Amino acid sequence: MKLEYTSYENLVYYITLFTVLGYNDGCSRERSRVVRSVITEKIYPLYKSVQAEIPDTCILNKERDIYAIQEDQKYNEPPNKWYCNICGKGFMAEYYLDLHFTNRHKEYIRQGEDVICLADYCDLYRCDIIAGIQTAEFWDVSLCLEEDMEDIKQRCKEVFSNCVPKGLSKNATLALEEGLNEIVCNFHTCKKYWETPLEKPRDVSVMYTVFTVFTFIILIIYYCIGYQYYYTDTFTDMYEPSFNPSYKLPNQQVRQRIVNTDR
Repeated sequence: MKLEYTSYENLVYYITLFTVLGYNDGCSRERSRVVRSVITEKIYPLYKSVQAEIPDTCILNKERDIYAIQEDQKYNEPPNKWYCNICGKGFMAEYYLDLHFTNRHKEYIRQGEDVICLADYCDLYRCDIIAGIQTAEFWDVSLCLEEDMEDIKQRCKEVFSNCVPKGLSKNATLALEEGLNEIVCNFHTCKKYWETPLEKPRDVSVMYTVFTVFTFIILIIYYCIGYQYYYTDTFTDMYEPSFNPSYKLPNQQVRQRIVNTDR
């Protein structure tokens, strides 16, 4: 690939572009991650339930995932600390760890004719909907045609036809086919298109922030009370007995004091 730079601005543009994407990194990591989450959370347990192995010709096979090796080398320390298990470096967001993998550990990106980019199948997995980027608008629902949905639904079934291993029992084969359709293909209808097969994760960062602020407020109140108690007279004044002028001494004590005064 030969690049011709006509100005300093173009040079900066191409350097920035290749720094972020990498020369051979044309596969979206974010969208691939959405597909991979469905495969990991829903499809792998399905194969385990019928005691089946994913065929090499199937797009679900982890050995064909271009980023699978790098993804296995990630370690997340909640809420937002990410580590590279290859070299040990830490990052404040997964995005920067992805850039690190692209720039420093390209040798862990799979190469070969059988390697696939999971993001290429986002139309089947509805990545934007699962990721929450796209939501149903009024006209999207109103103008939806089942005929259009049927085309992509059939394509989805054809793609997964290579994912059912041979030699399974009739019941296991049927369970696997129906499971794959239920997880992915059956969502391609006007009624279910905007639904998601995954549970929405809790926003850990928001919960962590709220907990931190609440703890900080409690500490401020605690130290304010402690300071008032130990370094001021606020609490001492509250509990000192006040002089009561209406208090009367017993008669015997009064007479004794008069006698003492006369002496």
